[in-house]
Amino acid sequence: MQVVEKSSEGLSRVIAVTIPAAELNQKLDARLKEMAPQMKLKGFRPGKVPTTYVKKTFGRDFMGEIINAELNESSQKALDEIKVRPAAPAEVKLTSDMDKVIKGEEDLAYEMSLEVMPDFTPVDPKTLKLDRPTYEASDEDLDEALKELASQAKSYEDKKGKTVK
Repeated sequence: MQVVEKSSEGLSRVIAVTIPAAELNQKLDARLKEMAPQMKLKGFRPGKVPTTYVKKTFGRDFMGEIINAELNESSQKALDEIKVRPAAPAEVKLTSDMDKVIKGEEDLAYEMSLEVMPDFTPVDPKTLKLDRPTYEASDEDLDEALKELASQAKSYEDKKGKTVK
């Protein structure tokens, strides 16, 4: 796995990750060898399905599972390697042709765009000095506020007698 930090502006990072096709194919072969003895397919005795047939039939599905697992695993490894703490989940953009990756012909390459948590040292709150702003209200401001409150707190009474239709 190859990890390269492409850009680092402020708190945003772009990290490029490449996983060799040989590594993916190796994991696919291991998965096929694990699954072939457990398979029961029509035309074959239980557990005797050839791995080549399993690869031909289910290879794309297994490779999709492997790629998904590798994306999750390699993303975490890349973040640990670069030693950043993401503020939110990374946005992953695949840069390689997925059909070729699934066929095992091309490396899996993707870019992660993410925002990282800033590094800072906590300050002792006892050393902070705060200025509390105060506002002196004028008589006009008070009168206006009282009129507004009075208009909001009107009481309504039912009208006695005939109602107008």
